[in-house]
Amino acid sequence: MAIPIITIHYGYAPYLLHVLAQAKATNPRSTVILIGDSRNAMISFVSHQKASDYFEEARQFEQLYRDKHASPNSYEYELICFQRWFILKEFMEKNQIERAMHIDSDLMLYTDITEEVKKFGDCEFTIQKQGCGHNSFVTLSGIRKFCNLIRDTYSDLALFAIIQEQQKEREEKRVGLSIMQIGGISDMSLLRRFYQINSDNIHSTAEIVEGAVFDLKMDSSSGGFEMENGLKKIQWFDRQPFCKNLELNQLIRFNSLHFQGSTKQFISRYFTGNQFQILYHKIKIRLLWKLNLIQL
Repeated sequence: MAIPIITIHYGYAPYLLHVLAQAKATNPRSTVILIGDSRNAMISFVSHQKASDYFEEARQFEQLYRDKHASPNSYEYELICFQRWFILKEFMEKNQIERAMHIDSDLMLYTDITEEVKKFGDCEFTIQKQGCGHNSFVTLSGIRKFCNLIRDTYSDLALFAIIQEQQKEREEKRVGLSIMQIGGISDMSLLRRFYQINSDNIHSTAEIVEGAVFDLKMDSSSGGFEMENGLKKIQWFDRQPFCKNLELNQLIRFNSLHFQGSTKQFISRYFTGNQFQILYHKIKIRLLWKLNLIQL
């Protein structure tokens, strides 16, 4: 059975069309699911679900998080980053989904993830570089364990102190960097902790497997990849992105490209799917907006 692809996004952004259409184009067997709100419900080539229908535990978590925000990013931003995992868990439970792929809404897929997941065996969770969940294979048992860890950490001062100490160590190792560059306590902090205590059941998608890898982020040379103008120097073969690994002196195929932060502006340049589908939806959305039938 094909593995569903799930992304969680509030509101509308033009790049969201490319991300979803790219996932659909490279995974025609998979159901691509957007868990969002009324501002992106008009995207009709995916299965749209209301986040509010899967928000009970996310709402409960807000009570725990309220006085423990510790990030240079806004309270609202970090809260949503945490809440998405509870939304994902509740969605998988209610729809009896045992395994899915979670992608951030700025990640482009170039591989059949139903085939790719076979490389990771029976692990419960995959993450990138021990702390990033932007392209994660997730099992129902794994997401339950992770959400329990988040909830327990923000309920127990002793457990939260462990995360605070790890954050302190990160800051000490990065002397000279601003707190914005280092980052504060976030869902990535909890993913790192999750990996530490469950490493036997969690695999990393940062490793090159059979000549292919999942991307950390487009503006990072991490792993020894060739850069050009601040981005990975991508070469295309048969509509597949490759980048030279300078340490291995070898072209590596990329299963995904992650356009975090300001690099989102480049997403459309790396789209290999149906351009007509994008154009149709852009015209449709603009018309609906002009007629005041939707809010963006």
